[in-house]
Amino acid sequence: MTDQPEPPPLGHLIAALSTHADVASLSQVLTVTLADTLPAGMVHIERRRSLADRVAGRPGHPIAVSITAADKILTLKTPPDGPAEATITHTVRGVTLSRTPLSTPAWITELANALSKVAATNETTRAALERLLLS
Repeated sequence: MTDQPEPPPLGHLIAALSTHADVASLSQVLTVTLADTLPAGMVHIERRRSLADRVAGRPGHPIAVSITAADKILTLKTPPDGPAEATITHTVRGVTLSRTPLSTPAWITELANALSKVAATNETTRAALERLLLS
């Protein structure tokens, strides 16, 4: 028996994320619900800003979401002329060892696994994820 609490069950999070097929809506969910919950720098949103966005002071349209967890970078991109591209990149000390394309559902499952590991090692993140999943 260990004194460490179990990470929160992420089935609800997987179900919630699975309903968002495009990067724009998925990045909205990740930035609104997870970016404040996860340790600083873990979620990165790449945006495309048009001239109208810059003039109006808007952040632009999300085109890629990257989540960094330990030695993995999970990236979901929407190219202008095609379907979403999900990849998982394995890195060691900043050097990319491999980049593997995934289906979006497999990417979401990998994201849930990565979040479980972060929650198991970071008490603040675990508590925040529990609040998120219970709300």
